[in-house]
Amino acid sequence: MTSDAHLTSQLAELAALPEPAPSAGLYPRIEDTLAQGGDQGGDVLDRPLGPLVDDDLGMDRVPDRRRRRASLGAVALMTAAALALWVVVRPKPVLEAGMVSGRLVLSPATPRAGERVEVRYSAGALFGRPERLRLRGRVRTRAAESYEQGVPVITLGTLERVDGNEYRGQFVLPDSFVFAALAVEDTLANEVDDFGGRTWEVLRAGPDGRPLLDALEQRAHDLMGRSWEEGLATARRLMSLYPDSVRAVKWLQMYELWMGIATDSTRAVHLRNARRFAERDLRRPMSGKELGEHFWYVRILDSSLALPWRQRLLREAPRSGLAVQEELVDVLRLVAAGTIDSAAAATRLDALWPRVPLERAGQVGGAALSLLSGRSELVVDRRRWIDRLNATDTADAGRRRLAQDLIDHPVTRADGMARLRALLTQSAPGTWYRRLGESRSAHARRLSEERARTLAVLGGALLADGAYAAARDTLQIAASLSWSPATWRRLADAHLALRDSVGAARAWSRVVVDPRTTVAVHDSLNRLGARLLGASVWATSKSAAERDLRTHLDARVIRRVVGDAAVTALDGRRHMLSGMAKGRGLAVVFWSPLCGPAVEAAPEIDALRRQLAQRGVPLVIIADQSTVTPELTKVVAEQRIQAPVYLDVDGAAAARFNNWGTPTLYLLSPDGRVLFPGTTDVQSALFYSAALLQAAPEAGRGR
Repeated sequence: MTSDAHLTSQLAELAALPEPAPSAGLYPRIEDTLAQGGDQGGDVLDRPLGPLVDDDLGMDRVPDRRRRRASLGAVALMTAAALALWVVVRPKPVLEAGMVSGRLVLSPATPRAGERVEVRYSAGALFGRPERLRLRGRVRTRAAESYEQGVPVITLGTLERVDGNEYRGQFVLPDSFVFAALAVEDTLANEVDDFGGRTWEVLRAGPDGRPLLDALEQRAHDLMGRSWEEGLATARRLMSLYPDSVRAVKWLQMYELWMGIATDSTRAVHLRNARRFAERDLRRPMSGKELGEHFWYVRILDSSLALPWRQRLLREAPRSGLAVQEELVDVLRLVAAGTIDSAAAATRLDALWPRVPLERAGQVGGAALSLLSGRSELVVDRRRWIDRLNATDTADAGRRRLAQDLIDHPVTRADGMARLRALLTQSAPGTWYRRLGESRSAHARRLSEERARTLAVLGGALLADGAYAAARDTLQIAASLSWSPATWRRLADAHLALRDSVGAARAWSRVVVDPRTTVAVHDSLNRLGARLLGASVWATSKSAAERDLRTHLDARVIRRVVGDAAVTALDGRRHMLSGMAKGRGLAVVFWSPLCGPAVEAAPEIDALRRQLAQRGVPLVIIADQSTVTPELTKVVAEQRIQAPVYLDVDGAAAARFNNWGTPTLYLLSPDGRVLFPGTTDVQSALFYSAALLQAAPEAGRGR
């Protein structure tokens, strides 16, 4: 077989792999280039890369644009070392979970405006005994929005050691803030105590000493994406303290819907409230925000009750976010009905844009780009919308997505690549604020991984554009900053395009040892790598890749002893978690039949159970209740939950894990140590735990 024919055979096998591949025209262009003896190289970047990490720990800068929480990419790979790899990862200090978080007491915890807060902190084992610690807060004004990203994080004060592990300090919450989530860290930010992710809290009180409605509402905003149960508890407290406020009852209504606990009875209560509010407020003057709150509350209850509120909102507050959203919905309904085409709809959104507030820019701009998608004759219109969104979203992730949109269209690919280069050379990592609870090293990793994502997109664009040497160099930088199977595969494609089979095989070895790789891809690349390098050299390449993976995981895996706890089976028998984990490991899912997201996750949990069972690792569910209730029995039966369900009768299990939300999954090593922080996203946990299973030696991949 000739070398070109051999390459064609390799490419055909690669093209059949069931994972995303480069553009359909890449392989023909590779063969054409090779046939012509060409090499389309070039500079990776127009300008040198800036520094990857900023060491000025004093900077707590905030992006201009609020960003929504992403899925839990930050915990990717944290479980990949478990069972098979955890024993070979470089040992780290072992800390008891209950010892890690200290105890912080605030007096008062609900200060009035200008009132000084005294802080007493008993440090856990995390810090040792430094002379001083730093108190940081994620602080919220009345106008802050949901989720934690983008909300300012500031240093509130210093805690001085007074005796042993006891620290004292004080601060005054600035008047503009009504709520603060708190964490303690050492002065170099090497270690951070954020109370296991739940944080400590300060809520502004009114003259009567009660938490302000604004403070409780901001607590609910801060808990979005962190704890459904605590969010519901906050909504109920809002309702009990401020029953005549539409803002309070709106939060309760939304949490009932989100958690799947809304019933005909709760709907009847909300309907009565809606009629009461309409009689009291419909004719009185009010702000656009108030109009929006009334309309939002009633819109899913009764269309006839909602109509007058909607009419007032559109007439009196056309620039409010909810009014703009309603106009957007009207345009999209016309498109869906076939009344107007996508170009006409985009023209209407052009007219709407001058009234779009910042918080709705992404929604309206995203809809416009979707309407214009696939319309090559409207490329100028697409670029105009991308420019608009670039001006409103300063986050690198948002700008990267917009550049990707340009790259996906050959006529604008060069523009997209230029924007990525500008992003890489102009973005100042030091301006990316360090999140609450984020250590200095975790902050550096996040910046590095964000940069790697941008480089990977640029490398893929260069590959699609035929600049193979530039693509290879760019992707090598991306691969050095983060571990991504998609980046390794693109890098292999670039090596192949340059007729470097050895380089391609080395990149494939990283994909093969990655525990997330599917069996089909693993087997195909394994055969191809052995064919290209020979069995011995291929085995050596995979061994090197495994060492690199362990090094990468060493920075992420934790080995935290949680201590033992007794749980009670539904038949009343008590079991110790240590006995379940001994010698094989254990997946622990904290779960609740009263939590809608937890119930919806039941099929994913069962899929996780099946995957773990293939490796002899059990999965147990710990229900967040002390007795067997009819609701628990009903949900277990309806969802066909096969995993054993236990009760946390005295709350000891949750206390050991410092768990405070459902569904949350933890993975224990055979000796009972938590190997990665708990995650509330069951889909991510399923993905990472499947990776855990595949981290075993080659013979045990479960084919």
